[in-house]
Amino acid sequence: MRVIYSDEMRILDHKMIIENKIPGLILMENAAEGLYKACIEYGGRDAKFVIFCGNGNNGGDGFALARKLFCDGVHVKVVLIGSKNDLKGDAKINAGFFIKRKLLNYIETIIDIDITLKDISKEDIIVDAIFGIGLSRKVSGIYKDTIDRMNGSKAKIISVDIPSGIDSDTGQILGTAVNADFTLTFQYPKPGHFLYPGRDYKGRLRVKKIGIDDYLDFVGDIKINAYSRNVKELSLKKRDPNTHKGTYGNLAIICASKGMSGAGVIATKSALKGGVGLLTLGVPECTIDIFQKTTVEAIAVPMHSDNIGFDEESVYALDDLMLGKDALAIGPGLSTRDVVIPLVEKALCEYNIPKVFDADALNLISKKNEILNNKVGDVVFTPHPKEFSKLTNLEIQEILLDPIGHAVNYAKKHSLTLLLKGSTTIVANQFGKVSLILTGTPGMAKGGSGDVLTGLIGSIMAQGNNAYDSAVLGAYIAGLAGELAEANHGEYSMTPLDTVENISKAIAVMNQ
Repeated sequence: MRVIYSDEMRILDHKMIIENKIPGLILMENAAEGLYKACIEYGGRDAKFVIFCGNGNNGGDGFALARKLFCDGVHVKVVLIGSKNDLKGDAKINAGFFIKRKLLNYIETIIDIDITLKDISKEDIIVDAIFGIGLSRKVSGIYKDTIDRMNGSKAKIISVDIPSGIDSDTGQILGTAVNADFTLTFQYPKPGHFLYPGRDYKGRLRVKKIGIDDYLDFVGDIKINAYSRNVKELSLKKRDPNTHKGTYGNLAIICASKGMSGAGVIATKSALKGGVGLLTLGVPECTIDIFQKTTVEAIAVPMHSDNIGFDEESVYALDDLMLGKDALAIGPGLSTRDVVIPLVEKALCEYNIPKVFDADALNLISKKNEILNNKVGDVVFTPHPKEFSKLTNLEIQEILLDPIGHAVNYAKKHSLTLLLKGSTTIVANQFGKVSLILTGTPGMAKGGSGDVLTGLIGSIMAQGNNAYDSAVLGAYIAGLAGELAEANHGEYSMTPLDTVENISKAIAVMNQ
């Protein structure tokens, strides 16, 4: 589904109102109609509603909703946080219905909160129409105290557009935020619905079209799509019966060191489950026995090593290993010894094929960032926030405050695809295209899950897909396989190999 920033939504509103001569009141009325249906569906006609409104357009949606409920005989209490003198535009017009009838309650001071909210525990449904997507400052004062009281009530909470207090572009909490059970957003979802902690605060999410032309031009440099379970846009091509192993690509995986061979084994098994036709492993000579015993479907090629892992002479075997390969995956269990840097540098700066770099390969690149200037091929980097911090010299917390922005900036700067791992995985390319991958489970928060992803991406690349599409598909399939593994083993007990074993089922679900 398409995801847009708050500025883009405001521009779309403006274009409909100014250029297409559609009054804002009509758009607000369309939003209120969607809210009305959601409220009746969620609470029922006999429920008691209290609607908290701010003085902007989000509050206007709340006032229009309240009018519809009131005129339909539903029990509703309407509360304006702030002064009626601050109301403006369409919100002021819709608030006028209740002001004229002396039915509008006000919270203008701390004292008003206790008076106005003394019976809040008796309400069934709270509607949050306070801030919406326009909030950019920290919530404080009467707004913070009201939101805290809302969250402390036993009522179910429906948020209008996005829970008040959540930054709609980054998902960050601005001081405090409404913890909603249900959110109805308008026209398109926003990044803050899918980025944590906002993703946790939205509850169930539904999108309501309000009459804005889908074909209006977007002006932003970043184009975002979100992919949750059961989307139809993502699938792997059905295979032609008249094919052979060479049809489905020849992948090389360079991995492992003494004590870290398991990472390479997981990546290998994942690549095979992902459908690659031929798989060749470049592994340190000191680990070759492990791979010959555990990954019998792959060709394991021993490369020069000391008793720990790859050494300075291993780089000379790379040309032979890469001969005829369609894609490369490098990093799982590689070790971060400086002696391995030449191997990673040669892999990055030679061989004009799709390549995915993960784990120790990224840590080694961060020690010698200038080699990025000489990279060739269609490249994917798959860091988690700590690895991304090393690559960018940014603090982890700074990255998490705007993960999409930082991912896009890095991808553009280095002309590559950046997959930033997390509870919401972000995939960004150098053209500002972004995918938010929403599949996955907390049970995947274990060492080895990244190796599953690396093997999958490499496998999909080798079958003829570009770096960005491979990263999106790989992350989506890995997350879906993790969900299936959790269903069988539970989030505590599932392992990365359980995820690998469910890749086949995940692909089948995708292609249904």
